Amino acid sequence: MPQATDELRERWNLNSALEVMDVNHVCEHGIFMPRSFGQAITPEEESAMDYLFQEWDYGYESLPNPNDE
Repeated sequence: MPQATDELRERWNLNSALEVMDVNHVCEHGIFMPRSFGQAITPEEESAMDYLFQEWDYGYESLPNPNDE
């Protein structure tokens, strides 16, 4: 059941939000992780994450993925 705000659903869809997140993050099993230490989150990424968390139950880990070379 969708839970994101109308504002977020008007701005994003699953593909557009994932496209924004793919630039600086890797996603494994629905959990986003930064590609490197000290990665700052942009306002656009924060909005995309809000949509993905609320609408699709994605998660976030602040440490880089140890398996991402």
